[in-house]
Amino acid sequence: MNRDAPGTRKQGSWLVAWLGGSLVALGLTLAALLAWMSARSNSQPAGGVGGDTPLTTLYATPYLAVAMGVTLFLLITLAMLAERRASRPLLFWLMLGLAATTPFAFVVWALQHLGDCFEDCRQSSELWTIPPVLAAYAFGMSGAAAAFRLRHGSWR
Repeated sequence: MNRDAPGTRKQGSWLVAWLGGSLVALGLTLAALLAWMSARSNSQPAGGVGGDTPLTTLYATPYLAVAMGVTLFLLITLAMLAERRASRPLLFWLMLGLAATTPFAFVVWALQHLGDCFEDCRQSSELWTIPPVLAAYAFGMSGAAAAFRLRHGSWR
């Protein structure tokens, strides 16, 4: 699709789409991490100061930024390959977001189930391990939607 042809929409840059999608996904992830850690540790609410929740979030921020940046970079790479000739709809981008977020969601799941204890670890199959994985998918797809919006300038 020729960007300069009459009657075609002007599209945003891939870099802006990647950065914007990554920032949206990172912001949602950090807010959820604050709420999740606060609920799990029964410490102060998410807006409180002190305690282990803000400190854990502060330490996790660089790792989550890299993880979301790499995840959205994979999404943008797949979208660039798919949109060589014509632009794709939002649903296509959301499916690419689901595919690109799968490695990140697997890492989240594995970190919950793996540890450095050997015989004395109890295996956990509790329901509390499901929401972080679903959140990883949701935030990756939110980043994909934001990247689509920044790239195409509309929701169509």
